[in-house]
Amino acid sequence: MKNRTPLAAAAATAVAGAAGGLCINERIVRQRAARLDRLRDCAEETRHPRIAADDLSSSSMSAPMLVNGLMDSWAARAWSFASLRKRLGHSLVDTGSASGRLPFYLVAHNATSPEPGRHDLGLYVFDSDFDSDDAMRSLLADWSPISALTGADVFSSEHVAHHADRPTWRWLLAGPPGSGTPVHQDPWGYSSWNASCEGVKRWVLFPPDVPRSVLQPPRQDLVGRAFAWIFGQELPRPAAEFFDEVLPSLRAANLGHVELLQRPGEVVAFPPGWWHAVVNLTATIAVTESFGQPSDLRLIIDKLRAGGLDGLAALIEEQQRLQRASEQ
Repeated sequence: MKNRTPLAAAAATAVAGAAGGLCINERIVRQRAARLDRLRDCAEETRHPRIAADDLSSSSMSAPMLVNGLMDSWAARAWSFASLRKRLGHSLVDTGSASGRLPFYLVAHNATSPEPGRHDLGLYVFDSDFDSDDAMRSLLADWSPISALTGADVFSSEHVAHHADRPTWRWLLAGPPGSGTPVHQDPWGYSSWNASCEGVKRWVLFPPDVPRSVLQPPRQDLVGRAFAWIFGQELPRPAAEFFDEVLPSLRAANLGHVELLQRPGEVVAFPPGWWHAVVNLTATIAVTESFGQPSDLRLIIDKLRAGGLDGLAALIEEQQRLQRASEQ
């Protein structure tokens, strides 16, 4: 996503918003419901080993992990759409909607609708503004840092953590069955973890060296072809379509991909550069944070400088130099 021009990114958002706003006829409802049933039939593909929290090493991650037990003491572990609707109710949350931020109760109503295929897949909360009101701010007390993963985070020193240019690193996620995030890489050399509070997510992750063109083959629909002609790049497929239409053909290519099923109370973590797509098989609520591993310092510095954040990059380098000196 970070490689798009601002105009291309705006166009992609507009296209997605327009598509989400179309009247859902019965044929589309049946198609969506059938696709979700196919995506839920994934027992063979998602047998990724789970790691117990007690066995998690504080050393650098080298591959995606699925971890049990990290959330056991979190108040967020008890979150549900019903409980968050009481807390957040009229709080405005970011769903990427063309109409702006929307009240959480609308998101909750949409996500928990019992009618398969009728959810508005565009009403997917991906919100980083925990200072928007007191209710959102109160959520931050409900989970704890995962020190086994982030204890050496290069963004965690006081001066860096509160720097005005520190990129966004923490989000609340909530959405209906069938929603998700298309295949992408996280920016800034970030490693990331994602903790599921409610619902089941299906993931696929690919190593950093897999070409974008392999994971985003040309779309043949009118919108996809028009976008490629205007902007010279492919418009990513929505998550559910990627899993249903593209992933089956990629499995035979031996790309080193990882597929897994994340259940409530489990944490997915992965190193920088790993491509990933996520589809929600049920209504889901999660929190996710990104961090910088010291082993990835050079990558992080290069990414920050390429993004025009030279001051922050210099500060992180200096903080890491002081840290190494104090350890000698």
